[in-house]
Amino acid sequence: MIRLQDLDFQIRRCFEDKLEKQSKEKNQYQQPPYWSVKNNVKNGNSVYQDIKQQWNEAIQDMEHCLDRNDLKGFFSK
Repeated sequence: MIRLQDLDFQIRRCFEDKLEKQSKEKNQYQQPPYWSVKNNVKNGNSVYQDIKQQWNEAIQDMEHCLDRNDLKGFFSK
């Protein structure tokens, strides 16, 4: 026969597991984005990182214009 304490323990464990899972999911979305981690790095290849960021922005602009089917807007920038 199940005692009241055993039932209480199972219910508590179920809620603790659920809360732990939710907190892990929430913390995953609160991590800093890649660019903020990259900018905190103090090293000598900042020129390389700046050029890489410019290329990534240009690629994103091109993809955005292609999505809108607006090539004229892309080449006029």
